[in-house]
Amino acid sequence: MFLDKNGIHLIRKYSIEQIRFWRTSENYEVDFIVEESFGKGFALELKWNNQKPHKKGFQKFMETYPEFPISQSGIEDFFKYI
Repeated sequence: MFLDKNGIHLIRKYSIEQIRFWRTSENYEVDFIVEESFGKGFALELKWNNQKPHKKGFQKFMETYPEFPISQSGIEDFFKYI
């Protein structure tokens, strides 16, 4: 979702007002939340060296925002098309 086959970036496809982050008081976080329309969008977690995401953080986000699918991408995907 972060980069499609044509290498389109979030910042090219969405306005800055549509791109946010999510963090709880327990320090669970998700790097990018993209709201495509009111209450609909997707979430993206970037990891260095393809580390595994924190399961509790993913679960907490999915419980809180079930309408926002979440996925993970490696940081190399981020820099590949810059």
